[in-house]
Amino acid sequence: MDNKLLLIINPNSGDGDAKHWMFDMVSAFSEKYRYITTYLSKGRGDIISTLCECSSEYDAVVCCGGDGTLHEVLNGLVRSGRDIPIGYIPTGTINDFAFSHGIPLNAVQCIENIKNGKASKYDYGMIEDKAFTYVAAFGSFIDVCYKTSQDAKAMFGIVAYVTEAIKKLSSLKSYKVKVQTESETLEEELVCGLVSNSKSIAGIKIFRNSDPNLLRDGMMDVTLIKYPKSIAEFGEAVTAFIASAESPLIYRTKAKNVTFSFEGDVPEWTTDGEFGGSAQKMDLHIVPQGISLIENNPDK
Repeated sequence: MDNKLLLIINPNSGDGDAKHWMFDMVSAFSEKYRYITTYLSKGRGDIISTLCECSSEYDAVVCCGGDGTLHEVLNGLVRSGRDIPIGYIPTGTINDFAFSHGIPLNAVQCIENIKNGKASKYDYGMIEDKAFTYVAAFGSFIDVCYKTSQDAKAMFGIVAYVTEAIKKLSSLKSYKVKVQTESETLEEELVCGLVSNSKSIAGIKIFRNSDPNLLRDGMMDVTLIKYPKSIAEFGEAVTAFIASAESPLIYRTKAKNVTFSFEGDVPEWTTDGEFGGSAQKMDLHIVPQGISLIENNPDK
């Protein structure tokens, strides 16, 4: 039996369902951990500061919330210099990380998997001094992905994204960017750039390969979306991105390190759906197998 577990619950995640599973989680995890401390997060940044203060006292952490909750857990552990196993019970609205890692959205099954599981190593990314579990991105294009309603996605699919994108075309902003990786340098006018280690972004299943080793291969997926000249081109770019199709407006590559240098206006970045900073030059890199994720069947 392991010694001490910190159970972090975001009571506001999704529809507030997370807190209702508290008794079930404590009851199940007490079979695996001798001591359990339950902590309800109190607001943005609270989980990070809490883990910086007390993560050294625990042998594992389980978090119940959305992608933002897991994002804070990872950043708290990275800042404190701790690499301890993380269990994740997704109760958010999008749950990209859960989809990529095959984590069930059924809380009962998740609890069982963590109780019976073991830790497996995966990559995570860094943008300057901030960690991200699955994506760092900039540009209004990514807003389309996050702001298209779940009901519209379910009913209309790709058409919903294209419709939302066309609404933004008149205010679409482009950025002159130099993009440098360890193997190439590109200079483009972009509406969006994404650096990811994920099969899903904002609920869009953008990478179809189901091999879990792609999430621990020491490489990031870099996706660059060029500035469209018309509504038709913009619709084509949106469709190609969502369908993982080829388009002259979309460039995809892999890299261990990538630097974005902006000429003129500087965009804001989002990391795992949270604010990720803004600067004329942004350095990103992969941390190979730096996160320990508790899974029931890590080899499947």
